[in-house]
Amino acid sequence: RLTEGRWTGGSQLTRICCQPFRKTLLTIDAENFTVVKAVEAIVDFIRAHGIRVLKVAGPRSSARPEAHALAFKIITRVRRDSLEGDRV
Repeated sequence: RLTEGRWTGGSQLTRICCQPFRKTLLTIDAENFTVVKAVEAIVDFIRAHGIRVLKVAGPRSSARPEAHALAFKIITRVRRDSLEGDRV
């Protein structure tokens, strides 16, 4: 989950839906993580938990227009680093 603050909307629903299935969650607070640190945390999470499908949740574009661009940048780098096995 890419966030700034509390769980709301679809992010909250994602959290609720994961609980009965004991799915592991990772929260990246955009206010406290640089892009590089976010990528490192997500790649480590993927490797540590053998993640094959990654669900990304976050605020609506209407509420946080810049969130999409940030998430795209982070996930693009995560894909590159996960596939190559390299760090940023």
